[in-house]
Amino acid sequence: MNMFLNTPELEPSAAQTTWVKDVEKIDDLTVQFNLLKPNPRYALDYWSVKIWGGPNIAPEHIWKDVDPVTFKNFDLAAGLPMCSGPYKLESTTDTEVTFVRDDNWWGAKTGVFKLPEPEKFIWTWAGPEETRAALMADGQLDSLMDITLGALQALQEKNPNVITWFTDAPYAWVPDPCSRTFELNLANEPWNDPELRWALNYAIDRDEIVNIAYEGTTLPSRSFFPAYPPLDALHR
Repeated sequence: MNMFLNTPELEPSAAQTTWVKDVEKIDDLTVQFNLLKPNPRYALDYWSVKIWGGPNIAPEHIWKDVDPVTFKNFDLAAGLPMCSGPYKLESTTDTEVTFVRDDNWWGAKTGVFKLPEPEKFIWTWAGPEETRAALMADGQLDSLMDITLGALQALQEKNPNVITWFTDAPYAWVPDPCSRTFELNLANEPWNDPELRWALNYAIDRDEIVNIAYEGTTLPSRSFFPAYPPLDALHR
């Protein structure tokens, strides 16, 4: 945290200096964040539930003696970047990243977790959806994402072994962590009037958007939260 507070060039710095006065170590397993002003959502917004973005915990023994602005954190021979999960980075290029299983993973050695079965993952950028679908049809990819319904149907005609999360529409795994939202600047007229915002809400045909723009491959969002069961329960 001190690295964020003392290095304004880092992306998380602005948010953290807005809220955090300092951080105290209570014991080996506890730290206390002292805030500059009340914020009951602070822990949730920045540390508890994160899908993308926000501050990352940096190992002190790696970062304490380097310039965080210029440090590359990339040296495969030295084990950088350090990974706490069961896979470690083996190689990277402009279009491909390869992770291999760490058979000395601490999680398995403690007996708390089992080593995952796949020994290697290769994440590749294979071009536009036509190219990716062609590679998938030829058995050169194990999975792919972000293709249209038409591309999926053409792919399955060539390779019937390709399956989707659901057999029927919407086919894809629906609880996308990033719901598509229509956001307004409430500080400006006329959108500072809640009645107009309600009118806009009711004027939008969400089913038509799903059927036309997404070809029926998703479901209308019930809120701006991801459609995970615990979050769904909040607005039922």
